Amino acid sequence: MIIRNKNKHFAFDDIIIKVILSANKNGVTEVKDLKSVRDLIFNSSDYIALAQLLQSNQLDVIGKIPERELPKDQLCEYLMIYTFVDQNNIKYIAIIYDSDALWQDPELIELFIEQ
Repeated sequence: MIIRNKNKHFAFDDIIIKVILSANKNGVTEVKDLKSVRDLIFNSSDYIALAQLLQSNQLDVIGKIPERELPKDQLCEYLMIYTFVDQNNIKYIAIIYDSDALWQDPELIELFIEQ
């Protein structure tokens, strides 16, 4: 797990924060203590199971999902799992989608309140 906080700044974090805030879900106006939990190669057949694990706060299981190999000579799709705290100290789990084919910022797919 990569911990991203005030002591270290990653430019990609700014993009992820912008994506979360611009989605305007759940009244989130501030993103604090952003942490990258896992980056995965997107597989649509696994998505429902992944979302259910995250919705039930099983982050430890997400870390045990085996790595997939990058497809050769193909554009790739990715899911990035993040946790953060909002302005009201509510903890969230975010699923962010990105693709080699996208020429814009990544997209927020799901936002769950961490129980």
